[in-house]
Amino acid sequence: IVLCLVLYAIILANSLHRTVIFGLMTLSLLLPPDFPGKAGHKLGDWIMLKAEQYFGLKTIIEDEEGLLKYSEDKAIIYAFSPHDM
Repeated sequence: IVLCLVLYAIILANSLHRTVIFGLMTLSLLLPPDFPGKAGHKLGDWIMLKAEQYFGLKTIIEDEEGLLKYSEDKAIIYAFSPHDM
């Protein structure tokens, strides 16, 4: 995604788009890894709640203890199977 954004910014974007793209990339490098902290988790929970309500989704966490065990010190990859029954 980063490569596509850089190519777009160099080749196709006007000066405003270029400034926004490179500004956000620079900002993401300067912010601490735990940004925005609790506020970000609350916002993410609210967005997921609204998505569940709007799309009629049901979220199932199969191993919550395992997820919480690794969420503190390692990056987690989430895999979704929307058509799994």
